[in-house]
Amino acid sequence: MPPENVALTYYQLAEDLFHRGDLDNSAKAYLQALAQYPGYYRGLGGLAKVRIAQHRYDEGIDLYKKAIATIPLIEYVAALADVYDTLGRRQEFDEQYKLLEFIGYLSSLNQRTYNRELAVFYADHNIKLPQALALAHRELENRRDVYTQDAFAWCLYKNGKLHDAAQAIDAALGLGTRDALMFFHAGMIYRAVGDNGRSEDYLSRSLAINSEFHVRYSKLAAQTLKQVRAQRSTIARGRNRE
Repeated sequence: MPPENVALTYYQLAEDLFHRGDLDNSAKAYLQALAQYPGYYRGLGGLAKVRIAQHRYDEGIDLYKKAIATIPLIEYVAALADVYDTLGRRQEFDEQYKLLEFIGYLSSLNQRTYNRELAVFYADHNIKLPQALALAHRELENRRDVYTQDAFAWCLYKNGKLHDAAQAIDAALGLGTRDALMFFHAGMIYRAVGDNGRSEDYLSRSLAINSEFHVRYSKLAAQTLKQVRAQRSTIARGRNRE
């Protein structure tokens, strides 16, 4: 097989291991991909994701830069921006945000529909929320997979359309996909609509799969889960006194 095909196989294995929370073996598989095909952008971007999850930020940043230099995909630029934002490096975050905007502009000129990552980035950072929702909705019309449905639900949530967001996340979860970020979104949405039972369930599942699933949201998931559990415990104590 051509080296790039072998590298793709290792990359797919690494992705699966990352989503299971097995960071060490995920890193090994990404390194195998890069050994098969040096400079492979998927291997670079994937290994960057693992290094950030392992809090090896300098390595992760360098790997993201190399991946972006090879091919400036929105998902890598957005991930690097998230790292800079988490580390409080505002100037560097702004640089990545400008690059994202430029890529989005080129996409609009080329009538490209694959803007799910840009929509999620806007939603994550509370930027251009109506535009984020419009991008997610337009992509959902062309790309009806669970991850786009999840992105649409998250954008609805960020725009305050909570009932619609709950319906959309139900649809995203309907096929039983086990994804830590999707479960986090579900947990936050269910909490917003007052369903603390399902919120606790999905936040717990998210962290059980991968406690370092996202540079911005892993801590928030743990904090929110603690709050939901405390709230449910308070309600239960109140009922017992009645």
